[in-house]
Amino acid sequence: MAAGSFDIEVTKDGDGVKLSCPDGATWYKDTVQLVNASKDLNLPYEDAMSGEYECSLTDKDSNEEKSKRTIHVRFRTCENCIELNWPALVGIILGNVVATIFIGVSVFFISTQSKGPSFPSNKASQESDRRTLIPNDQTYQPLNPVRRDEYGVIAQRRLNQALSTK
Repeated sequence: MAAGSFDIEVTKDGDGVKLSCPDGATWYKDTVQLVNASKDLNLPYEDAMSGEYECSLTDKDSNEEKSKRTIHVRFRTCENCIELNWPALVGIILGNVVATIFIGVSVFFISTQSKGPSFPSNKASQESDRRTLIPNDQTYQPLNPVRRDEYGVIAQRRLNQALSTK
């Protein structure tokens, strides 16, 4: 390794990430020095551990910074999530199928219930449907001009009342 050049090594560690720097380096997180940080920095998988990490090598004699490397670490965890496993997924699908079948059968039985006959079903009414209601195949009956209708009498009374009030 040449003087002043190094890389930050990143390895996946059981429950987090391990950042490695050469011996004698100082770790900074978001420009704040981390105390009690050794050569290796173990970061657990937590949202709070996200940020910019800097490894800085200083000269022991002059206490002057020789070189530094920066790495941005971002953790995205789901702390309030529910794990969807196979039994849960099968339960959701079966519950959906059972509910759909139940609703379909319920609608079928409700729609096929008879609330009473919509047409008369006795034999006499069926016979009357087959009979001709107007005798002698007369489609129209002639009007009787001599006979007075109720409405004609009412209209005549109103006319008489209107004339008598004037």
